[in-house]
Amino acid sequence: MLLRDAVSPLPDRTFARRVGITTAITTAMILGGMLYVLGKPRVDRQPTPRATIRIPSIEAARLPAEMHPAERALVKRELARYAFEAFPAWAASAPERECPRHLLELNRFDPTLHAVDPWGTPYQFVCGRQYQVGLSTRSAGPDRAFDTADDLSSTMP
Repeated sequence: MLLRDAVSPLPDRTFARRVGITTAITTAMILGGMLYVLGKPRVDRQPTPRATIRIPSIEAARLPAEMHPAERALVKRELARYAFEAFPAWAASAPERECPRHLLELNRFDPTLHAVDPWGTPYQFVCGRQYQVGLSTRSAGPDRAFDTADDLSSTMP
């Protein structure tokens, strides 16, 4: 017996042949099925007439919702924390820049803040001397549209 046979014996040739044949047959079946599906002519049929179902438009689904006092308080508190706590901390850490590029840069100083309001709309912010404010943040409110009556904002002079 050779040393290489003692360390790693050669596989059984019958078993290796069976594995190879099984692999070849499986591959041929998969490829044949794909060719059949891809080569099958498409039949474009007209849909059968059915009862018309009216689906409300997306705009109708975005009707203004009532703002719960707790939601209003949460948003006002978060906007104020962005403007009066996170922004001054950011400004002290980056004196060479006037404004952050993204509101999420401020989350480094208060990770409990959310970048979106309770209705799923991202907060907006304006910053810089051209606005005569340090930082102004705002929420679109429950109607999810900015510049409407239900918007909430906080401004740091």
